[in-house]
Amino acid sequence: MKQIEKKLKALHSQKKEITTREKQCQQKEYEARLIQIGTVSEKYFNLQKVHPAHFEHFLKIFLTSKNIDKYITPAWQQVQRMSQQAKNPQ
Repeated sequence: MKQIEKKLKALHSQKKEITTREKQCQQKEYEARLIQIGTVSEKYFNLQKVHPAHFEHFLKIFLTSKNIDKYITPAWQQVQRMSQQAKNPQ
């Protein structure tokens, strides 16, 4: 019985280690994605000297404009489709 309890403790410990590693991996992927998106945004919006709060304010105004549906929504839908296809190649 004690051997089973030891094995059970070891398995719980292994599970915890694996879960921790998975969370760390997901966090690294998230951070890398944020950096990549930030880099691209900075490049195309020329944001080297813009404060993040000011850029956020710009995005709020821009994304609530009346032309968003006409120009941005179709382009964004295309980007989302491309991302899905990259994740799930057929």
